[in-house]
Formats: sequence, C-alpha cells, structure tokens
Amino acid sequence: MNMGNLLNRAANLIGYEGVNWHQSTGSTINNVLLNVPTYAAPVVIQAQVQPVPRSMFQTLGLDFAKSYIMLYTTTNLGDVERDATPDQIGWNGGLYNVLNNTEWFPVNGWNGTMCVYVVPGS
Repeated sequence: MNMGNLLNRAANLIGYEGVNWHQSTGSTINNVLLNVPTYAAPVVIQAQVQPVPRSMFQTLGLDFAKSYIMLYTTTNLGDVERDATPDQIGWNGGLYNVLNNTEWFPVNGWNGTMCVYVVPGS
C-alpha cells in the first residue's frame, strides 16, 4: 500500500518551520596548520524539529551532558562520515551537528536526522 510522503501528510497537521542548513563543503588548513571545516552559506529549509527525550539517551548511547534534536525534512542532509565534516543546522538560537540519518528517501522522500547541539549561533 502506497501512502505517499508521510512526512508531508503529517506536516499538514503539525506544520513545518524554517531552519538554517549549513551544508559542509569540506575543510581547509588555517594559518596555524589546523584542519578547519568549511560550509556553504546557510539556506532555509522546512523541517519538523523535536527534542530527543532524555529517557532515550541510554538506549541510544547518547551523552547525558549534551542536547539532541530530531529533524524531519525532505532535504537530504550530510551526516557524520569517516574523515568528513557533517552538515550543520541552525535552529532556535543554536547550532547543531548532523549525527546520523534514518534514510527514508528511497521509500518516501524524507529523512529523520539526529543532531547534537554544538554552540550558540544561527
């Protein structure tokens, strides 16, 4: 049974909000020879943002000293890969690194993406 894009159907009830997507462009070496991540100019994408409940931290192996969100979007975000810089999300006055994607793109055209808070910012 094809139910269409479930995220878009849910968005009709819950709604999307704009978040700033900072797509990773790689890295560069700075003047003290450190590898520094580089990002494209931020682009506003539509997403549903939900906190990850602390009751799930132990099950998911998350650090209790950090803050996490789940981002549901039709934009295919780049997550943490070996020797690669993850994309970043600016939301609610903070900046979050994309940790991993639950990829539903091939099936339904959206991703569930876990992000971790890194610094204040956009």
